[in-house]
Amino acid sequence: WSLGDNEVAVREYTAAMTAAAAGSYWLTESRAAGALAFFHIRHTRNFGEARRALMRPVFDRAIPQARTYGDYYFGLLATETGDARTSLRRLRRGEAIARRTGDRGIEMAFVNERAVVLASLGRWSEALDLVDALLRAPDLHNACMRAALLSNKAWYTLLGGQDPSVIGPTLDKAIRLYAPSD
Repeated sequence: WSLGDNEVAVREYTAAMTAAAAGSYWLTESRAAGALAFFHIRHTRNFGEARRALMRPVFDRAIPQARTYGDYYFGLLATETGDARTSLRRLRRGEAIARRTGDRGIEMAFVNERAVVLASLGRWSEALDLVDALLRAPDLHNACMRAALLSNKAWYTLLGGQDPSVIGPTLDKAIRLYAPSD
C-alpha cells in the first residue's frame, strides 16, 4: 500500500477482515475492521464506509476485546459526526470493558478520547481532570502518549481560561518527549 492509494488500502483492510472472519479469528477481524473504520474516519472522511466496517457481526460477539475495539471506533465515529452523547456513552462502556479485562493501554486511550470529546464541548475542567489523572498514572510508560497528553493539557488550559503559567512548561515537557534521543 502506498501513501495516498486509498483503493489499495481499503482492499487490503477488507481482505484482512475477510480472511480473519473465514478463519474465526474474531479478535483479528475486529482489529482489521477497526483499522478500516479508522482509515475512513480520519483519512477518507467517508463516515458511511466507516460505519459499514463497524457493523460487522464480530462486534456483537461475546468477546470483550472485540467489543472494546467496536466501542472505541464507534466513539470516534460519533465524535466526528457530531454525536457527543453517543461518543461519550460508547467511550465509557469500552473503558469499563478494558478495565475489567486488564487492558490498561486501551483503557487509557478511551479516557484520553473522552477528554477530547469533553473539551470539544467546552467542558475544559472535566477534560483537564481526565488528562491530569492519566499523567499521574504510575503505569503511563508510553512517551508518545505522555507527550500527546501534555500537549492536550496545554490546549485545554489555554482554551479553558485556566492558569496560563502552566502552558509553557507543559509544552516544553511534551516537546522533550517528542524529540529524538541522542
